[in-house]
Amino acid sequence: MHKRLFFSDIDGTLIRSDGTISDALAAALCDMARAGHSLILTSGRPLSSILSVKDYLENKIGTSFPDSYIIANNGTLIYDCKTERPVYEKTLPFELVDLLQTIADQFHIHIQTYAGDAIVCKSRNEEINFYRRKIALPLLTGERFTDILPCEPYKMLTIGLEGTCQLMPLKHYIEENLADRVQAIFSGPYYMELIRSDAGKGQALHFLCDYLSVPYEHSYAAGDSENDISMIQAAGMGYAMAAGDEKVKSSADKITALDCEHDGLLEIIDTILKA
Repeated sequence: MHKRLFFSDIDGTLIRSDGTISDALAAALCDMARAGHSLILTSGRPLSSILSVKDYLENKIGTSFPDSYIIANNGTLIYDCKTERPVYEKTLPFELVDLLQTIADQFHIHIQTYAGDAIVCKSRNEEINFYRRKIALPLLTGERFTDILPCEPYKMLTIGLEGTCQLMPLKHYIEENLADRVQAIFSGPYYMELIRSDAGKGQALHFLCDYLSVPYEHSYAAGDSENDISMIQAAGMGYAMAAGDEKVKSSADKITALDCEHDGLLEIIDTILKA
């Protein structure tokens, strides 16, 4: 049996809108773990939030996966859950954090970053309240992020409650002026992630396959948003979710028949188990 790595996005892919998975999906994940394959949670979420999802999944399925790693912050951090240490990091330099904060302010766009388990932003606002309904991290506020941050962050996040149209002018500006240093990618209808231009979920997938000596062709990936495209394209078999973004679907090898709310991942796990 050849080990398979399944790189799965979380929101809109693995976890339903109510934050749960079904008993049927739990049983399939359990079968996958017992067969020696690994589930790699791969998300734009910060590490502490993904660890909470991992704990929920392991309690639900009653076992843990071999090679327990997490890819957080859109591929800028790979974390070994057994040693509780990073094995790969790509952070934003402080001068870039200052610059991106200034540019976002000029566009009147909410921007935030992260210090460990805490959100860092200028003040509590409607965008922060919206974000923390799902990701309930502590909040640190201050005028200048770099005065608060103890070390370089993995990413920054902009939020536009009017949708992607509100964030597009900022995205175009970054692509025209900072493309050699920063990439701006959507991770949902209201979120745009800012990470280093040499980072991403796809690069993290390739690193982890090499690190674990697993051929790329034995990797599978699934996602629904723009920030999943590099991962879907990097995997041996890349899936877009049925309810995913059209750009994601056009980049995938296959599209699931069902969406996240109806266990769309079951067909992928079945393919892995039969491989």
